Amino acid sequence: MGTIRRLNKRNVFIVDDSPLYREIISNELKGISNIDISTYDSAENCLKNMDNEPSLIILDFYLDGENSENMNGHFAMQQFRKLKKCPQILFVSSVHNEELLMEYSRYRDVDFILKSELGTSRTTRKIEEKLSETYVTHFQ
Repeated sequence: MGTIRRLNKRNVFIVDDSPLYREIISNELKGISNIDISTYDSAENCLKNMDNEPSLIILDFYLDGENSENMNGHFAMQQFRKLKKCPQILFVSSVHNEELLMEYSRYRDVDFILKSELGTSRTTRKIEEKLSETYVTHFQ
């Protein structure tokens, strides 16, 4: 007889200064099995919890809506990349910025998606796609 392996849950962090967007994405992700979701209103709060080893961070690029002192997504990504294990990062933004798209396209563990008036189904599909990828960047 074969053995049954229990799959480890993957941690997904949602970092957005909009409580509404955090709730919408959290609710969308509840349909994905085997994940734990944590939400944060700032990258600073997220960084305090990196010992929970997220597989994916859904990161708003502009995090200063509620507090102009919050670090933005680009600076947060630089902080995440300084860690020994850097999770995959999915930037979300309501602003289309071709320069940012080009810059982040060179990283295989970073992706960028626009927040859309069409709903969150495209975002959810992209999240499922990122979670199906198995790599986590390890830095020495």
